[in-house]
Amino acid sequence: MNITTLPGNVWLTKQVYQLAAKRLGIHPEQCIVVEDSAAGIEAAFACGMRTAAVGYGAETGCGDWNFDKLSELVLKVV
Repeated sequence: MNITTLPGNVWLTKQVYQLAAKRLGIHPEQCIVVEDSAAGIEAAFACGMRTAAVGYGAETGCGDWNFDKLSELVLKVV
């Protein structure tokens, strides 16, 4: 599993997420974005990524998976 993070002050756009996938050396369709903003979720969807929405993002119900708190998100590597 590869993980990358972006600083909190980055403006979330489709291009930012595409760059993150490129730096990881994987296709956007192989990514899961953990995001707390509707704009970030929409940007991830725009480049074909799956999303885990947390907090406010989850309240909108726009993620593939929606969680009230980050602690509810558990990743399992099979």
